[in-house]
Amino acid sequence: MIDEMIRHPSPIGNMLIYLSGLLSLLGGLAIVNAHPSWTRDWRVIITIIGWLMVIGGIVRIVLPDIGLRVGSALYASPTTLPIVAIISLGLGGFLSFKGYWTET
Repeated sequence: MIDEMIRHPSPIGNMLIYLSGLLSLLGGLAIVNAHPSWTRDWRVIITIIGWLMVIGGIVRIVLPDIGLRVGSALYASPTTLPIVAIISLGLGGFLSFKGYWTET
């Protein structure tokens, strides 16, 4: 679907970019609101992810053409998606371990 949207831009594709930007903006604002921690430990990762979501959402809402160009550049390489998946799994695993690990 992403490949089709990149190759043939349409009003529906633009609407999906806007919707994904809106959802990213709302999720990022929720994270930044609930976790505004700029400490020197692992918890700052959550704050950074929240701010990256806010910035990405604003870019997709205000400048959807730039979002489309970045998306087409990222999905042009066949190795990009597996690399992003590995990074996401690693970061998610790390945050899950740190979030649920308790010292007794």
